[in-house]
Amino acid sequence: MVRTLVAVAVVLIGFAGGPARAELTTGTMLQQSNADQASGLLPPEILKHYKGGDYMNQIVDFPNGRFRWDDGFDAATRQNGERIILDESKAPVDKTTMKQPEYLTGLPFPDIREDDPDGGYKALWNLAYAYYTGGNSRNWTILNWLSRTGVQRAAVQDVYFLYYDGQPRQYTPKSNPENLLFQFLAVTATPSSSTASRRTSPGRSPATRSSCVWSIRTASPARWSASRSPAAAGGRCSTTTTRASATC
Repeated sequence: MVRTLVAVAVVLIGFAGGPARAELTTGTMLQQSNADQASGLLPPEILKHYKGGDYMNQIVDFPNGRFRWDDGFDAATRQNGERIILDESKAPVDKTTMKQPEYLTGLPFPDIREDDPDGGYKALWNLAYAYYTGGNSRNWTILNWLSRTGVQRAAVQDVYFLYYDGQPRQYTPKSNPENLLFQFLAVTATPSSSTASRRTSPGRSPATRSSCVWSIRTASPARWSASRSPAAAGGRCSTTTTRASATC
């Protein structure tokens, strides 16, 4: 939980809409003693943790040029700015057809005005597609349940993600008849006493799945599909190890 909030804090400071205050230059440690200097740069609900001594982080410089998108991402983003709008259900559609594009990559809404009443929806879609472009992955995740006294329980999760949209076209499955955004399967590797819950699509039986299955979890009720194996995707797949924590 703390690691997630750390990342948010750094991003918000970097996009505060102007140069950081003189006291908060690169290398400065933001902590309880100088938390007031971040007033107006962080949401109050985040800032209060610095003021309370819960968080402390060093201010770092992260210029835009340090992050590189896949080839074609920037061009797709520019094209999206000319053709993608929100429909009445707040989903991205092509403004000429008012239908969902068969395939979408890049940021759907690159130009969000401050006075746009739908700006929040657009920002969330941008966040989702910026994440999807990272592509298929296998994640070995340590999940800790925490209390104020320490780790109460831990489990190792073996998680696969398969993306039908957002990532470069050559890495997506060849067809998407059920209109999926993505699929994932999370299996509890340890402890053996834990049971991993699996989401299945309507009308489908787990018995019909392949030996290496994907369970379904999508952003829209209309986007559910039969499972696929990683081999069927014919795309790239990366493996990462991460750690997540839940506070009780």
